[in-house]
Amino acid sequence: MEPLRDALRAEAQKGEMNTDFEVYRQYELDPTEPILLGSGSLSARVGLFGRDPGRTEVELREPFIGKGGQHIRNGLHRALHGVDCPDLDA
Repeated sequence: MEPLRDALRAEAQKGEMNTDFEVYRQYELDPTEPILLGSGSLSARVGLFGRDPGRTEVELREPFIGKGGQHIRNGLHRALHGVDCPDLDA
């Protein structure tokens, strides 16, 4: 996983992303450090990769839990199960 992490950090250091540096400063985090790598099952039919995490993702260091991620997760959950997915608190 280290080569992938290093490649993602190198891309982030180019400064071409829409990074909210103030949020990273607020939580005393490195904006070039990937939020999370290698989560989930390698045999999953669907994989997601995001960039420019929002405030909630940065604060909790967890991908796809902010507003945009909730829309993605809800759409996938609804497609698979026919109902909305539980909210973040659940």
